[in-house]
Amino acid sequence: MWKLSDAIFVDDEFPFFNLVTTSSLGNMRDESIRDSYLSSFGFKQSNIVTAQQVHGNKVAIVKYKSECEISGVDGLLTNSYGIGLCVFTADCLPILLGCADKKAIGVIHAGWRGLAGGILEQGISKFCLEYNTEPNNIYTSIGPCIGPCCFEVGAEVAKNFNLKEEKINLDLRGVARGKLENIGIKKISQSSNCTKHETDLFFSYRRNKTIERIMTFVAIKQ
Repeated sequence: MWKLSDAIFVDDEFPFFNLVTTSSLGNMRDESIRDSYLSSFGFKQSNIVTAQQVHGNKVAIVKYKSECEISGVDGLLTNSYGIGLCVFTADCLPILLGCADKKAIGVIHAGWRGLAGGILEQGISKFCLEYNTEPNNIYTSIGPCIGPCCFEVGAEVAKNFNLKEEKINLDLRGVARGKLENIGIKKISQSSNCTKHETDLFFSYRRNKTIERIMTFVAIKQ
């Protein structure tokens, strides 16, 4: 489902325009780089909305373009044509939401704090209420993140997921998938890529404390 093409990952089965950049395209937190790249797909910076990303569980509904970045949130939802939503990651999970019937989309940034804090439950609930749909109508796509091969955590983190080991390799994708399935999501795709050890493709905060980020982007194209 996820493939590498022209230095980007695209989920071909996701019902709306989507992509995840790689490190070769540059730091997508840099507005000038982001603007230049997205303009090649016909998106202007004036139509792009980003989340502040505070490792919380709040998700905002974007009904029209009023600000470039929405503060205090880690997720964005919209059913407006032409507005692009994006989050930035360097090990955390980017998760796309889409409902073809309702022509609605969303994108969520989730690290272990967000997953433990219920951002997926909050985001799906808000999506269903706002767009009058059910979880089994939503397609979800889990993008590249740090894999269990590289994400060793201690007891303080593990206990948030009812794990009692002193040290464990946490599977963020597995945790997210389990939560989505418990919510009632049936359509789930996921990348198997690890942002930490695939040094030629991704930025990784755990690898070198970088401030650079890749971008996960979704839009309803007119």
